[in-house]
Amino acid sequence: EAAGGDLALRMATIFGARMRLLWSPSVVSSKLVRDALMQDANISETLTLAARADCALVGIGSPTPNSVVIQSGMLTINELDELRTLGAVGDIALRFFDARGQAVNHPINERIIGLELAEIQRIPRVIGVAGGSEKFEVIRAALRGRLIDVLVTDEHMAYALLADLQNPDGSLEAQKQFAGGSVA
Repeated sequence: EAAGGDLALRMATIFGARMRLLWSPSVVSSKLVRDALMQDANISETLTLAARADCALVGIGSPTPNSVVIQSGMLTINELDELRTLGAVGDIALRFFDARGQAVNHPINERIIGLELAEIQRIPRVIGVAGGSEKFEVIRAALRGRLIDVLVTDEHMAYALLADLQNPDGSLEAQKQFAGGSVA
């Protein structure tokens, strides 16, 4: 299994792009630590370049106990519960959003080293990657909030999202169709 840096290097090579890694933890212990790290030239320059990107490839995560952010220790179960209480249904680059695709205001935002959700939205082409039945709500929210411009997903999810577009008040019906894999 390839590490993130290896994948980024392969993609940069394929697309003829320059790769620049962000050498920093994703979440730090306090706002004070984050602010100090943001003063580092390598970190601030890398984030400035990221904000000016023409295209971004992002994963779309779900705030569940099995998620990478919990399993890796980036967030605690308590923080996850707080985020869900505030309406968080998903995240892109650790920036949590609600069912309408709007940013969720939580103290964790002051400890993240990365682009803000609004900065990601300003990138001309944001390609979101996610699939699987458990991601229906989060993908739909990312699309509703126009957080992504392009979606790479599996066939069943694509059909469920199309069914949801045809019947936006019947998301339960779309989820049933997703589970059965059939769309009329």
